[in-house]
Order: sequence, then C-alpha cells, then structure tokens
Amino acid sequence: MSYLKTNEITPGMICAGDVVDKNGQMLIPDNTPIEERHLRLLKAWGITELNIINKSGDETIQTDAPPTEAEDTELLQRFILNKPHLPAVIEMKKILLSGEFLVRDI
Repeated sequence: MSYLKTNEITPGMICAGDVVDKNGQMLIPDNTPIEERHLRLLKAWGITELNIINKSGDETIQTDAPPTEAEDTELLQRFILNKPHLPAVIEMKKILLSGEFLVRDI
C-alpha cells in the first residue's frame, strides 16, 4: 500500500481505506476500484493524496514464493478466531504474504 498524489492515480487502482470528507461523510469506500468519477470527486473535495493498495490496480497480490512453515504458523495465529473461507480473511492473508508485514528470510 502506498499514498499517491491524486494526479498520479489512474482508473482501476484500488482504494485502501475509506475516504471521508471533513464532516466524516463517506466519499469512497475501502477496496473500491477508482473510476473517473472518483477522481473528479477527490478534486472537488480538495483531497490531494489517497492510499492505494497497489499501483498497478491489480487486485491479486502475487508472491514469488509459497509461504514458509513459519509464515503459515504466523498466519494461523493471526487469524485463529476467523473463518478461513471468508473473502476478507483471504485478502488479508494475501496482503500479509505480500511481504509488507511478514519478515522473510532471503
């Protein structure tokens, strides 16, 4: 995930986190693919940066290696109270395995 200036955002990128106006009204919900209308909305509200899941807009986070046994154990511990088949849990596991939150031995 990374913050991008709104003029660097292109349609298809995925919003990471709810975007709200100064009064707390929802403008763009979390996990929404950005469309042209969203870009106009951001400009109208003077929002200059947006948290984006990944710059390519590809919803599937690819990892170059399968999770190690230690990573599997850590994920099981983190999601011990969750149902593993839920889409949100599956996505969180993908994000964690992307390398941003897990330390992988190189």
